[in-house]
Amino acid sequence: MGDPGLSPRERQILTEIEAELRTNTGLDRRLSTMRPGRLRSAFQALCRVPVSVLVLLAACSLGLLSVGVQLRSTAALTVFALIWAATAVLLLARGIHGLIERRRSARGR
Repeated sequence: MGDPGLSPRERQILTEIEAELRTNTGLDRRLSTMRPGRLRSAFQALCRVPVSVLVLLAACSLGLLSVGVQLRSTAALTVFALIWAATAVLLLARGIHGLIERRRSARGR
């Protein structure tokens, strides 16, 4: 908003720091190409789905399966398949996330 600019001395210091950092080509390349990964952020969003939502999805899919089998309804079985697939993806994401966290904590020891 109304941030004051850098003084000439501060700009000079910043330029010197940037010049020193640019001598490390590996670091420079990683920092210049760094961008947030869409896949990673989507995966993290999937992992944050509460367990209660997963239980609700599983209950709905089982209910639709029983209705679809009893009534031989293609529509109910199609909706069951969609909800079951979403539940499976969410459970898989949570499982993978748990494995990743265990590996990270094991490396930190």
